[in-house]
Amino acid sequence: MVILFILHGCTHPASAIDWNDYDSLETFIQMKNLGDKYKFIEYAKKNPGTLTYLEAFTAGLLLQQKENYRESVFFFYVAAFHKKGDSLLEQAYSANRSNQLKIIPLSLKKMSGEKPTMTPLFPEAMYELAYSAWKIQKYEDALAILDLSGKLVPPEDPLAEKREYLRALVYQKINPEKAEELFQALYRKWNKTIYLYYLTQYLEKSAQEKAKDNYREIIHHYPYRWIRSQAAWRLKNMGGEHPEDSLLLFPYSGKKPEQFFPTLNIPFSDLSAKGQYFYLKYYPPAFSARNTFERDKWLGLLNSSRLNPSEKAEVFQILAEKLYSASAYEDIISLQKKYGYATDRISYLCVLSCSHSGCSPEDLLRYSYDFLRNNPGNLNVSKIYSDQCVHYHRTGDYSRSRDCFRAVPAENSYYSARSEWYRILAEDKTKDTQEQARIYRNFFLDHPNEYYGILALEKAEKLGAEKITRSVDSFWKEMEKDVTSVQNSMSGKHKTGLFFLLIGDYSRGMDYLKDVSPAKRHLALISLARKVKYPYLAYQSAKAYLKRKDYSINPYTMNAFAREVLFPRPYQNRVSFYAEKYNMDPYMLYAIMRQESGYLESARSSSNAQGLLQLIPSTAKLVNRKEKIPHLDLSNPDHNIRLGSRFFAGMLQWFNGDFRKAAAAYNGGPNYVSRMERIINATDKEDFLEQISRLETYFYVQYTGYNYPVYRILYEN
Repeated sequence: MVILFILHGCTHPASAIDWNDYDSLETFIQMKNLGDKYKFIEYAKKNPGTLTYLEAFTAGLLLQQKENYRESVFFFYVAAFHKKGDSLLEQAYSANRSNQLKIIPLSLKKMSGEKPTMTPLFPEAMYELAYSAWKIQKYEDALAILDLSGKLVPPEDPLAEKREYLRALVYQKINPEKAEELFQALYRKWNKTIYLYYLTQYLEKSAQEKAKDNYREIIHHYPYRWIRSQAAWRLKNMGGEHPEDSLLLFPYSGKKPEQFFPTLNIPFSDLSAKGQYFYLKYYPPAFSARNTFERDKWLGLLNSSRLNPSEKAEVFQILAEKLYSASAYEDIISLQKKYGYATDRISYLCVLSCSHSGCSPEDLLRYSYDFLRNNPGNLNVSKIYSDQCVHYHRTGDYSRSRDCFRAVPAENSYYSARSEWYRILAEDKTKDTQEQARIYRNFFLDHPNEYYGILALEKAEKLGAEKITRSVDSFWKEMEKDVTSVQNSMSGKHKTGLFFLLIGDYSRGMDYLKDVSPAKRHLALISLARKVKYPYLAYQSAKAYLKRKDYSINPYTMNAFAREVLFPRPYQNRVSFYAEKYNMDPYMLYAIMRQESGYLESARSSSNAQGLLQLIPSTAKLVNRKEKIPHLDLSNPDHNIRLGSRFFAGMLQWFNGDFRKAAAAYNGGPNYVSRMERIINATDKEDFLEQISRLETYFYVQYTGYNYPVYRILYEN
């Protein structure tokens, strides 16, 4: 325990994180956004004497993510005791960073005879220092560091549990009896399955049946697959389990269902209810969705099983998902009608299947109506249901259209706005021009945060309606004041939590922010994001804050603060340059950027679209044949904006400058929009866009079609 002797003088309290400390993280935020966070590691290695303690801690975490625990030690040491500019320590780091045996002793020896001031990140940095020591098998050093930090950190510190857990892991390697004692204490105090898993390992020899029961509980309930698979492996190795246990082990056995189930030497009727549940849950992948013989056999077992109604519906949902993936839409509807199993997800699949299969309008209305009664906020089903109401409007049956819209509670703004929009469209045919202008103007004022509100505003302006006067809502003034003042109301502990949220570690950040209201947390993040120039975080935090306040924005009542947070203009010079080069309004690009990435440079979608304007790599390569950017990197804002601008300019040219059709093509492809133009008999472009069949593209047009005019309202004049 030499380390304790060396560090016994470190008794100075750590100061709180100062708000200005976050300024130093701007470099990291830029690199993190660009998807090059590991460039920050190289930056830190080359400039260790210039790092703040926040930057040093961040470098240490990034090195841990790369499993480079040897070098992370130095940066955690700097973060704990902040030896900024200490040339001797830098030399020790540079000379020995590849030597796992010298990093910790050299770092700690440098402190001999000193009383360094602890930084606000002392508890976290010392924990990570101990964790890295454990990973490189320096167990005595790890325990000594844990003992030290435990003495210097208050008991209510959020890391208390993590330190004890790490201590138990260390003792696993050097003193199993002590480790068992620690895991028992952890499980008694915190009642977490992870501690039960480690504790059960010590019961395998002394209490086998208890150990087996524990492993079964872990397999059933623990959310993380790695621990479940480890528990299944240990249970399998213990041997002697009931044949039913093989059902639990099946997902981790490596076998395919068609190989596994024929070898299960136990009749289905002899299985317990839990065994039948797992059998029915894992069996569907063994047969094709269109194999009616196997499917009917499975359904027969389901109906004769001892599962309760909710379990039967849950298992039937697995089959419904399989059928939907195979485009067997009619089968989903017919089987649901026959057996009557119902969950919200099954109902949703029935709505989608009905819309795809061309079933009768009455069936589609019934399915979507039943779903919306329990899920009124679902946009997709609201669109599907209201499409039928719109169909009645187009055929001139205005009374039936109104009744259709009124049948469902309008509990989401999209649905209520669409309903009201078609009501006034039906009524304005009987009004004079001046009255129509007033109606559309008032409609916008009632729905200023909706696409239909923007459509109404455009109609009102064409009809010569009185211009809307700008007047800043006091809400924004108060919010801006709160964002400014929240800096002084956050404690050092809370600022530590904000630091973790800033670098993307949500669960760790919330350990420090449990006693902070969500509204206050969002305000603090807006303030911090503006300070470190992180528009994505400011925008997302502001959206979450407004949702909690149930506040609807109106572009005519927003001040400069609201405009810069909710509709920012990052990379303004680049956007303006490429917009001018390709002869388009720069606010078109911002409208796309806001919807595509939320201003996050490193954004990546499930379809591998990347960057600010979410370009698919194959599309980017085609466009780059003309731009000829060397070493193309879609997370690079300049590359992304340059290629995205050129591609969108092509869509604008294809569709004669129509922004909404170009946006539809940007999302769904120009061939899809051209094909829709040939199919749809629409009287005007708004009517055409209303009939887009692909839900994603339909809503994409609405969101971007709202963003673009709002940008113009906010920044022009």
